[in-house]
Amino acid sequence: MRTTLIALALGLSVALIGCPPPGGDAKTTDGGDSTSQPADTGGGETPAEPAAASKAEVDISHVKEGQKYHFKQVAGGQEMQQVWEVTGVTDAEVKYGITTVVAGTSMGPTEATWAIPKPVEAPAAATPADAPEVKMTEETVEIAGMSWACKVVESGGYKTWVPYKSDMPTFPPYVKQMNGAGEVTLELTKIE
Repeated sequence: MRTTLIALALGLSVALIGCPPPGGDAKTTDGGDSTSQPADTGGGETPAEPAAASKAEVDISHVKEGQKYHFKQVAGGQEMQQVWEVTGVTDAEVKYGITTVVAGTSMGPTEATWAIPKPVEAPAAATPADAPEVKMTEETVEIAGMSWACKVVESGGYKTWVPYKSDMPTFPPYVKQMNGAGEVTLELTKIE
């Protein structure tokens, strides 16, 4: 039973990496452009959120190989810890290993990749009429001892804080997530 619970928690944990709340391509309520939400590719890759039309470059100067990002996550009432250890940084991507600790049992690392988004020059595609609404606001939050300028993406009551630098998303792909009940389900707690 414990092995099954741990396997289920790990599967859920890995599935949630890079997956903000449901929403997909959705319209905004603040008059902004459509935003495509990252989705699990099943291959350990975490696609980055496309950027708005801009000539800005992604600033990942704060990301270094060997750095560890610690997250606290709650899924199905089970608390777990995740450590994302950066294994490589290039102009195109950040590679990292995800180790999950559930009930004192460590699993992983599972390799993942965050593709660095490129500025988008073309206008956003039309949004289906039945797509859920997405509201985007800006908020600066103090998380893991740092100040993060974030775009807060809200859809279906779920919220995800996506860190930005110079109008472009940066690593990690998110620093906090909250469910529809207002409970924090994932939060960056420490960077070392």
